[in-house]
Amino acid sequence: MKKGVFAILLIAIALIGLAIYSYHLDHSTVITKVVTQTRTETLPPFAYPDLYGLSCTYTVFFNGTAFYNGTATITSHQTETTTIPPPYYANLWVEMLVASVVLLLIAFLLIRRK
Repeated sequence: MKKGVFAILLIAIALIGLAIYSYHLDHSTVITKVVTQTRTETLPPFAYPDLYGLSCTYTVFFNGTAFYNGTATITSHQTETTTIPPPYYANLWVEMLVASVVLLLIAFLLIRRK
């Protein structure tokens, strides 16, 4: 009878360990990555790229006037988010914990019965 109680205790302790491990796995993993894209565009000469925060090139004449030469560098930042769900068995930690508590109670009752 002692061998049976010892086996039940070992199984209950193993189930408690698996329940704790599954509890820590039971969340989604989110990976966020920033993607930067740079492009050069030709804008009409009457556009004012400085108003939109674009970096652009100017042609400066001898009399001090600056004329926009028609090219602007546009940089855009976008974030890509990937969500990885938990494994299908990770939400079974409650059932494993209940089963291990029941096995511990059975082992306790078998010990007390002697």
